[in-house]
Amino acid sequence: PAAPAAAAEPAAPGMEQLMAEGRNVHMTHCAACHQADGSGLPAAGFPALKSLQVSLEEHIQTTVHGRTGTAMAAFGPQLSNEELAAVVTYQRNAFGNDTGDQAQPADIAAAR
Repeated sequence: PAAPAAAAEPAAPGMEQLMAEGRNVHMTHCAACHQADGSGLPAAGFPALKSLQVSLEEHIQTTVHGRTGTAMAAFGPQLSNEELAAVVTYQRNAFGNDTGDQAQPADIAAAR
């Protein structure tokens, strides 16, 4: 018998899909500390997400693994690769940020 065909790779989500899902994830999991508008609460140790100064790779690492010595939790254990890719993409392209960066689920999987 013929070998079963390999499962097709799912299509990478586009910017519109990433932004829509990312907004939902941000509002559910990130807005309590970083605020709905990305302004953060710097006095409480929650930095603004406006005017991001970190690379896409650092943003992914921080979101997946958290940041030691801060209140930034690791969301890798809580969220799927798709949710993490979406929220990173959203944060890099919302709040006046216009990086054009898109994180993909495969990028998150590689960071885990």
